[in-house]
Amino acid sequence: MAQWRQYLESYVSEEIAAEHEFVMQIVAGALGEFSAKLRAEFGRTIASKLGHAKGPKGERGETGPIGPQGEPGVSGVPGEKGNPGPAGKLPLVRAYKPEAVHYEGAVVVHLGATWQALRDTGRAPPHGDDWICLAAAASTPTIRGTYDAEARYQHLDIVAQGGSSFVARKNEPGACPGPGWQLIASAGRPGRTGPTGRTGERGEKGVKGDPGPTIVGWQIDRPNYRAIPVMSDGAEGPPLALRGLFEQFHEETRGLRRLAALIRGDDSQARHALPAAAELQPRAPSRRRAAGGRSRVGPL
Repeated sequence: MAQWRQYLESYVSEEIAAEHEFVMQIVAGALGEFSAKLRAEFGRTIASKLGHAKGPKGERGETGPIGPQGEPGVSGVPGEKGNPGPAGKLPLVRAYKPEAVHYEGAVVVHLGATWQALRDTGRAPPHGDDWICLAAAASTPTIRGTYDAEARYQHLDIVAQGGSSFVARKNEPGACPGPGWQLIASAGRPGRTGPTGRTGERGEKGVKGDPGPTIVGWQIDRPNYRAIPVMSDGAEGPPLALRGLFEQFHEETRGLRRLAALIRGDDSQARHALPAAAELQPRAPSRRRAAGGRSRVGPL
């Protein structure tokens, strides 16, 4: 049915077009010089009256060439400000993994600082082209105890020296005290003596010590009237000074001899009983003892 309808519409259109051409030729010949103008006007009129008549759809034509670019248009009026968007969020902070690839925007912790990747990277922070530092590592003081000249110290290390406290002003600060150290607490004056504490508990009995040396002999220093003990370990003990003892003995015996002479009635003997001053002087050592001045005897 549709094909018949299409055929009738095509046939009617062709007949109308033929009649139209025939009428135009008659009118043009009759009117002479006004034929062209009248023909055009008449053609437009007929075309408007017969515009509802359509022929069969023709094939798609070829694409025409691209035309020249037009002039830029006038800028439009700025639009209204939009509503605020949701708050931005950083990715979860993770520990840096040397063997892994970190992608753009990843946030990691490395060397005490927080870093965000600027691109996909396998390099470790702080590579300037691949990472940006979000939070630098904090520096905290470290107590290192008593200063040791052989040890290595870093920035903010605290040491004790001579009763005072010092903090390192930089890495490798050098000898303390010195320009690389800052005094933070100086040694104070000695305080008052505190009260005596209570007596502590009796300690355990110690291990029995080795027996002490004993006297095994004596050396006689005759020129100096001394007796020197010889110990069992071969050492010499403190000497005994005997000069005063001998002087006292001579003084006491001289008085006894005079008393005995008086009792016998011999005054001359009593006078001679007093020993001469030379007799109180020590006798010269014999040849046998002159070389060393000492003689050794056994235990007294």
